[in-house]
Amino acid sequence: MLKDRKDVIFAAGSVLMFALTKFINRPKRSNNKQLDLSTRVDKHTLSNIEDLLANSYDFNWEIDFTRRVIHGSVTISLSVISPYVKHIDLDIRSLVIKSVREKRVGELKYSICNVNNLAHIIGEQLHIRLPERIVAGQTIELIIEYETKPTAEGLNWLRPEQTAGKTFPYVFSQSEPVYARTIFPCQDTPSVKSTFTARVTVPISLTAYLSGELTRVVADKTSGKNYFHFEQKIPIPSYLVALVAGNLEMRQTGPTTGVICEPEVIAEAASEFSELETYLSKVESVVSKYQWGLYYVVFLPPSFPYGGMENPIITFASPTLLVGDRSQVNVVLHEIAHSWTGNLVTNRNWECFWLNEGFTKYLENVSIQRVEGQEAYELAVYLGYSELSMLIARMGENHEYTKLTPNLLGVNPDEAFSLIPYEKGELFLHYLESLVGGQAKFLNFLNDYIDNFSRQSIDSSQFREYFESWVFENLPERSPDILSTIDWDLWLLKPGLPGVFRPPEPASLQRLKGLAQKYYTSSSEPPQESELQALRTSKNVNEICMFLQELLKNSSNVSLETADQLERDYHFDSSKNCEVLCKWYCLCIVIGRKSVAKDIEAFLGRVGRVRYIKPIYIELSKKDKSYGQELLNRNKDFYHTIAVGMIEPCLLYTSDAADDLLCVDLGGRRIIKKKK
Repeated sequence: MLKDRKDVIFAAGSVLMFALTKFINRPKRSNNKQLDLSTRVDKHTLSNIEDLLANSYDFNWEIDFTRRVIHGSVTISLSVISPYVKHIDLDIRSLVIKSVREKRVGELKYSICNVNNLAHIIGEQLHIRLPERIVAGQTIELIIEYETKPTAEGLNWLRPEQTAGKTFPYVFSQSEPVYARTIFPCQDTPSVKSTFTARVTVPISLTAYLSGELTRVVADKTSGKNYFHFEQKIPIPSYLVALVAGNLEMRQTGPTTGVICEPEVIAEAASEFSELETYLSKVESVVSKYQWGLYYVVFLPPSFPYGGMENPIITFASPTLLVGDRSQVNVVLHEIAHSWTGNLVTNRNWECFWLNEGFTKYLENVSIQRVEGQEAYELAVYLGYSELSMLIARMGENHEYTKLTPNLLGVNPDEAFSLIPYEKGELFLHYLESLVGGQAKFLNFLNDYIDNFSRQSIDSSQFREYFESWVFENLPERSPDILSTIDWDLWLLKPGLPGVFRPPEPASLQRLKGLAQKYYTSSSEPPQESELQALRTSKNVNEICMFLQELLKNSSNVSLETADQLERDYHFDSSKNCEVLCKWYCLCIVIGRKSVAKDIEAFLGRVGRVRYIKPIYIELSKKDKSYGQELLNRNKDFYHTIAVGMIEPCLLYTSDAADDLLCVDLGGRRIIKKKK
């Protein structure tokens, strides 16, 4: 209580001074800053990477599950590479900046800029003014206190009911391609690689993991908190800084491998991926020794909308991979392969994303060859080519995003994400493989390529230059013919499907097409028991999917009686494989098989991966838009907001218009766009 008038005056003055101080120190915002991004190494960073490069980050984070924010600080060590600098620009989005200081100088002035009015697409620029010019060779130590916002795109907060255990909250990050800036101020570009150290604080009942080596854990019962310390010694781009926290358990599957997930599914995960160590060694046999120490697969809750994410040490994966028959091994092989192509050798910008995904898809399929044999390899490669052909036909041969190196100026890279960099990139590598003399010779090139560019970020022109020099050096007699044959512009710069190469058809293709035809062609002989048994017992889910795909292509000739016969022959209704169920349910919806309606509703209520649920919602909407919307509304609390954001637009269109949407998914994080 205030005792006299002096106290009142003093208190009022203090409040006024505090308010003025807050006003004066409040960051200035500029909505008119203009930069020419078209000539930059990476068009999606607003950092001045031509002046400074981030060497390391040191995170001190506390996770607040109640407020759904991370608060704390980041210390960034930057090296000056230009003659001198007067300011530092960093990428931010959905961050509350509290203070910025330099370790030796003290507090620094800063402003937050909306560059080229792109804040809603790629975020804002944190513009920090230096009190004096800093010259080349010097190091700057920035300390930024801040917190995230509950709406940060890179942080995915799950309520207890969205988890398997339904008791504890959960959070995981998704920084690729441009969302690290929503988690911490940074040079958010794959062209810059940095090490990191971190201390992460969570409630004592929970566990945290980062994409680095766990070095120390401190449990403080007095404060009721756990403190986890991490270090990543290998430089990585910002999008590979990953975080997961919740009620987590880890179980080893080998000397260097293991699975991490909620206790409710740990036994299932450890059993399904008990051969994880073998998978890692198979990929090593294709390339070189794994450099990251440990390798864990983190199976996220059922609402996780993606297939997988290749964070170093801790790959994030969908629980839909846990089907009981190890048929989803290809997804993990893909993520393991990223440990070399993507994580060691990285695309310099998002316009050459194919250097990450095309190479990784190639390594994935070669690894499948080592694990499952030649026939499975040929089928996987051909299926990829088939899906690529259908996608390009749907998008249009001249669509900008069918290029391996599209122009992404002024757009979020997520807008262009599709099968193109994966499958067209892999197709290009198979084409080059055919020119150099087969897989063995091309793998020699691939290993030299990885050794040469390890821990670097490169673009397509650097790849071309290295490939040409390698051919000259290693195939001198054949190099003129090989290099004169390659039309680099056709593959890298032009849209559509190059007509100069296609993979051979696998031996099983005609057999599967013929089997499907026996169901949708009334004049055909019924399948023989040996044919039924071969598909029933196939351990290659791609065979079943190709069979169902043929039936979907010819669904107008598939009757309800035929669908019932298919169920009697193959028991698709009771399949545990979401790849199979997705295609089967879509076929049932198209032909009006209402007996599976309850099964479909249950499926949509327990699976959150967009790859599987979106096609079903689209087909339901074509039949009855209000029913599709009703089911989506029913499941919104379970789904991740990204999943809802990707499905809902499809339900807004008529059935005719829905086919004109680019509702393509690979892992789930795709923005739905009208054809251009």
